[in-house]
Order: sequence, then structure tokens, then C-alpha cells
Amino acid sequence: MYQPKPFTLLYSIVLLVLFQISCSQKEEPTSISWTLNGPVFKASDGDGFDNVSVKDPSIVFYNNKWHLFYTAFGGPEDLQIGYTNAPELSMLNQGTRTMLHFTNIENVENKYAAPQVFYFEPQQKWYLVFQGYWNNVQPLYSTTDNIEDPASWTQPKPLMPKFEENPWVDFYVICDKEYAYLTYSRDYRSVYAVQTKIENFPEGFDYNNPVKLVGDPGIEFGEAAHIYKAKSLDEYHMIYETSDLKNYRMRSYSLYHSKDIAGPWTVKYADYASKPLLVADPENKGWPEEVSHGEMIRTNYNQEIEYDPVHVQFLMQGIISSERGENYTPDKYWSLPWRFGILAAEIKQ
Repeated sequence: MYQPKPFTLLYSIVLLVLFQISCSQKEEPTSISWTLNGPVFKASDGDGFDNVSVKDPSIVFYNNKWHLFYTAFGGPEDLQIGYTNAPELSMLNQGTRTMLHFTNIENVENKYAAPQVFYFEPQQKWYLVFQGYWNNVQPLYSTTDNIEDPASWTQPKPLMPKFEENPWVDFYVICDKEYAYLTYSRDYRSVYAVQTKIENFPEGFDYNNPVKLVGDPGIEFGEAAHIYKAKSLDEYHMIYETSDLKNYRMRSYSLYHSKDIAGPWTVKYADYASKPLLVADPENKGWPEEVSHGEMIRTNYNQEIEYDPVHVQFLMQGIISSERGENYTPDKYWSLPWRFGILAAEIKQ
């Protein structure tokens, strides 16, 4: 009887194992294609508080309406939080716009930006998390019992003290059954999180023990990190915006995944949303060519921040690259004509 040589037998076993592994792995798409119909929200006309640009959308569907909060730039107020609502996403631009009137004795410049809205079920209150421009950007929160009344939001309070000199930006909250996590971009190069027990929220964040979630030395400029619970998957997804400093800060998104909010986090799609992946409607004159600070359309409105990772809708701010102008510098970022649109994609998991 023929007896296979030990090496031949070993080689056959290796091939069989590799074949079984390759068959058991999920097939990931090599490319993602995003489509959209056009802007759904843009700066107002005239001399309103948001007549230059709109940025940083946060949105929930509640009581048969879409509730949109955003950074407003324009008018004498400079940076403020704006609010509108509409029964359909396509009707957001027709909604009544209101500036949230926040004041804080420490915030001398009285500037606020980058809101996130969610309903905190343990307290049956709506929360708005955002940043105030003092102390090198401070994480704040406000609450209300009625999301439809923009005058009902409480005056801002700090979520935690500014405990280090490193620059912070773009604060975002997500909760599991035990903890509330506050994430933020640190030094524009890494993502950190602090946590508190859910029964202690919004107080008690353990800022003595911040955890680094993402810290890629290859990232030149990173911000707008948002974490979502992935519907029907036993994992969390993080979208993270990065910029190419050598190319007029051209912006794009990567997507990371993890079994736990606290990590470890690994790259799932290095190129998740970028200029080459956008299929713009010709009627919109090529808009958008760049995507920036956006938020997934959620499947819920509570503190667990869930989205559908297969039938994805991504509410983002976009521009055409040429709108930067020939002599673009980073200080002109706020005055770019950002508009909101909804990117859509089908992504197999």
C-alpha cells in the first residue's frame, strides 16, 4: 500500500485547514459605494444665525418626527447649536430653525458646537452632549423632558473637568447595560474614553483612568469619532474621520470594530467613506466630493446608540473640493459651505 511521505501528508493537512478557515470567514467587500440624491439641509438665507454653514448633525426619530441638532455658523452669534424638526428627512430644510440659547459664566466667548442627542431611559430625560469653547474645549451637557421645545433645555454643565492640557474635541456618549462611556478625540490623533456606572451618569466619569481606543501613528489629523452598537451583530462599530494634511485636509472616514466599547478596536474598513467611494447625482453638480463630521441614522433614540450596519444611512456634511478655493487654510474651515446629505449603502456583514 502506498504510504504518503510525512511532508506530503503535512502539506495536505495544512491546505485542508486553510481551506476550512477561508470558507468560515465572512466575505468582506473590497469596496463600498455610497449613493445620495442631494442636500437635505443647508445654511439659511438672509442674516440668520446659521447663514454661513451648518455642521456636525445629530438626529433621532421620535414621535413621528426627525429631530435635528447641529452646529450653526453665521450671524453675530458665531458658533451655536441649532435645532429643527420635520416628518420626513427630505423636508428638514423646510422646518423652523431655532438657536438654543445657552449661557455659561465660564464660557466667555459663549460658543458651542458638535452636539449629540439621545434619550437616557434610566432617567427618562433627553440629553444633549456638546462642546464649549473655553478651557481648550470643554465637554458639556444639557437636558430636557420635551425634545420638541428648544426653549426647555437646561443651561450647560460640565461632564468632567479639563484634567490635561492636550486638546480635546468631539465628545460622544454611548452606554451598555452597565456603563456610560464618554469618548473624545485627543490631540487630533487618537480616540480616548472615560466611563462611569450607568446609575451615576452624568456624573462620576473616571477621568483618572482614560482608555485609549484608537491611536494610529499614521493618522495626521483625526476627529469626530462616534461609536454605535451594530444591530444584529455582537459587536460595536466606530466611525472615525481623518484628514490628509498634505492635500488641503481632504477628509475621509475609516470604520473600526470591537466586541466591547472599551476595546480592543481593530480596523474593519480603512476606506469606509471617501471621495472615490461617492456616487453623486449629476444634478447636484458633483456634490459631495468630501464628507466630514456626520452621524449614522439610528434604529433607536436611546442611550445605546444603535444603527443598521447592512442598510446604512449616514447623515453627513459635504462639500465640493473646489469650494475650498485656491488659497484654502484651516482657519477657513467653518466658513466653507457645508451642507447635509444622506449617504446610503448596502454592506454585507
